[in-house]
Amino acid sequence: MLKEYLEGIKDLTPESNEPTHRPSLYNLLDSLKDHFNKEFKIEHEPKRDQGSQPDFRISYQGFNIGYIENKRVGTDLRKIVESEKSKQILKYLELNPNLMLTDYLNFVWVGKDEENKPLIKREISVASLDELSKPLKPNPQTERDLIGFFKGFFNYEAAPITNAKDFATHLSAPTKYLKDALIQYQKDMQVSSIFKNFKEYLYEELSFEDFSDAFAQTLTYSLFIAKLNHPFEKINLDNVRSSIPENFAVIREMADFLKKLDAIKEIQWLLNEILNLINHVDMDSILKDLNDDKDPYLHFYETFLSAYDPKLREKKGVTPQILW
Repeated sequence: MLKEYLEGIKDLTPESNEPTHRPSLYNLLDSLKDHFNKEFKIEHEPKRDQGSQPDFRISYQGFNIGYIENKRVGTDLRKIVESEKSKQILKYLELNPNLMLTDYLNFVWVGKDEENKPLIKREISVASLDELSKPLKPNPQTERDLIGFFKGFFNYEAAPITNAKDFATHLSAPTKYLKDALIQYQKDMQVSSIFKNFKEYLYEELSFEDFSDAFAQTLTYSLFIAKLNHPFEKINLDNVRSSIPENFAVIREMADFLKKLDAIKEIQWLLNEILNLINHVDMDSILKDLNDDKDPYLHFYETFLSAYDPKLREKKGVTPQILW
């Protein structure tokens, strides 16, 4: 396995284009996961124009296990992790605290410490550039070490979400990045068309940032309502509208926009992360937590808003008008 991988990247140089040797890396990851569970799914994102989504996403039966980010060979991976300016790393860890960085030859497993800062768990090197240029004779122990190294990554288990507050906190992260993605793609025809509809529905002076903020919240909330109304069904972009109660007429209409945004990759993967959370949470526990309240829909929205932006609850913004 390891020798085959190294043979596939033998012509690797610091000048090599980062994605050039991705097929070999994918094959290595595919071989590694078979040591633990063949049902692990590895998704590769080959092209990223404007977006910043991870190069590989690992999942099991639809549940997100972790991300793998590929850098150019020779990149100081430790420096990237330890840099407070690395927004990309912070973003991935906020969405899932199970991250692997690699420059093809070195692998760094990253999580979060008690203060939610990036924490290097383990590191391993499978070869050096100098060794690649010579006849390859990898040490069998290196392959065994690599398998053991990835065992922790593939078998990572996130703490279960058992109450509304934790659920809201987990949903707030991808929702914030969904807002950022909407701003990033504001010139996209679909996004600008939705913005135009919002302005006509609410008021002409609505800024794009306020729209993005409110719309991202509404999309997440619509998915939650759909799941709350059908706790034992898997919610997807095709059935979300029909799963929302008819008395939530405005939110049912907002859900129609989900399919229009699905073509934008940067938005698509964030929507998938939100769906992943909603479909794999312990809804029985969430429902029991919310059933103490006369209006679980409003209760959860206030809980979600507190996690998403505590200050927003005190503002006279557009969100309450949209949702209610």
